[in-house]
Amino acid sequence: FSRTTCSTRSKLKFTQTESQFSRTTCSTISM
Repeated sequence: FSRTTCSTRSKLKFTQTESQFSRTTCSTISM
């Protein structure tokens, strides 16, 4: 089967402009 996992992270360790930027990471696992 195949499984997709997505997670969203917010960058709060940087400047105010970059703190509004969210990073979305998606990974797909096939078995």
